[in-house]
Amino acid sequence: MGILHIRLDSNKTKINLSKEIHAQDLKLVRSIVVKNVTAAGNYDGAIMVNLNKVFSGFEIISSTNLNSLMIPVNSTINTTGVLSTDTVDFNQDLESEFIRQEFFVDVFNYDGVTRATFGTGAGEIQSVDLFFQLSEIHDYSSY
Repeated sequence: MGILHIRLDSNKTKINLSKEIHAQDLKLVRSIVVKNVTAAGNYDGAIMVNLNKVFSGFEIISSTNLNSLMIPVNSTINTTGVLSTDTVDFNQDLESEFIRQEFFVDVFNYDGVTRATFGTGAGEIQSVDLFFQLSEIHDYSSY
């Protein structure tokens, strides 16, 4: 077993992994969203994360988006603190394609069309961390 961690810091983040990952079962186990809560963001309760070529075909069918992970985001305003952390535990099995060392991840608001706003301003997301459990991390062809 291994863990794949992906940190998103913009609405189109270039991911650089330390190695390629062969096609296998993935399990989404946790998401952490850090945001400025001095004003409400326009997320409508969630953001949509499109991992593009990571999934095998269409792993997610929804009436609101096309093959994107829906990550809950609390839109509550809190004037006493600047940052808020939304941590959600998942137990979602997925199948991946061959995951290259480098790929892009897009983040949208709940509507699946408008790009999510990242930054340090009021109501903006600072980062999104996704944690996946991998079936294996070894590259047996290199032994």
